[in-house]
Amino acid sequence: YFQTDARQGQFLGLSYDGLRSRDEETGFDLRFVFPYQIKAAVGADGGFEDVEAPFIHPLENGKLRARYGFYANASAELKKQLTLSAAFRGDNSALLNGMHFAGRGSIVYHRNRWALRLTAGSAYRDPTYVEVAGRFIDPQSNLILLEGTPGLNAPQITAVELGAILLPHSTLTIKPTVYVAELSNLMVENFEPLVRKTFDNE
Repeated sequence: YFQTDARQGQFLGLSYDGLRSRDEETGFDLRFVFPYQIKAAVGADGGFEDVEAPFIHPLENGKLRARYGFYANASAELKKQLTLSAAFRGDNSALLNGMHFAGRGSIVYHRNRWALRLTAGSAYRDPTYVEVAGRFIDPQSNLILLEGTPGLNAPQITAVELGAILLPHSTLTIKPTVYVAELSNLMVENFEPLVRKTFDNE
């Protein structure tokens, strides 16, 4: 929370004093090996968490939140020259606005001294307690200087990548890579208001 010197009214900065958190999680993984060098795995996890802090909105402070997720991945090698792999995950985290999904797939063609790889995937991050449920109050003026925004969407990045590995000599490895990436739901600080600054998606 924001601190000021009561005697001189000087701003001292941001403090995380008084922060307490609990986090419990359990899950399982199952791994399989099939003929023709096919490997697969599935798993799931779930848990609870709560955070108590002076800078969290009173209606959200110390609230017990549940989360869960699941994943699956598989890989296969064809004719010792082509490797295929794919992975998929879904999460309903404590602060996410609903279920979110991420995935990744790749194809690798390899020979003795070179290889080509094509990969596509997406990933995201959870919003933080500050961005979603924070409330920072100036103890002298009681003005809300910064407040979270419930329901923010998770920032996500989607990318396609093409790479190569070249071994022209036993002591030289060349790895050129080109990629295209798109960042969506970028989280920005909306500091335009004089008071009650917050966060937005862009």
